[in-house]
Formats: sequence, C-alpha cells, structure tokens
Amino acid sequence: MACAWQTVRRHVRTLAGPTPLGPVVHLTTDQQDLFLLYVVLDLSEQAIAAVTGTEEAAIRTRIRSLDTRPTRDL
Repeated sequence: MACAWQTVRRHVRTLAGPTPLGPVVHLTTDQQDLFLLYVVLDLSEQAIAAVTGTEEAAIRTRIRSLDTRPTRDL
C-alpha cells in the first residue's frame, strides 16, 4: 500500500502545480502527506496507517505533533 500512496502523492503534486500545497509549504514532505490524508481527505488514523505502511501508533503521534502554523523568524 505504501507504494500506492507514493503514486497518489506524485499525482497530487503534479495536479497542484509549481507550488504544491502552498499554505503548508513550511511542513516537511511527510507532514504535508499527513496533512493531506488526515485534514483534507479526512481519512482515519487506521486508514492512513494502511495506506502509508506505517504503524497506527506512529500515525497518532505524528497527528498530535502536526503543527500547520508557519514558524516566524525572531
């Protein structure tokens, strides 16, 4: 399933154009993927784990630590 996600991810980025997921560009690629799956596509933690080939507990931890606010340079 993780391989399938990589294919979907490439396709979404192609469709998004030169600035994919602009509002969350400050996030890492993995965080952007999680944001897309959890917030945009509204997939459950269990579904995300299955699609990405990641343990469900790891997905829960990543969701809790996901911060979509850009950091400001002080």
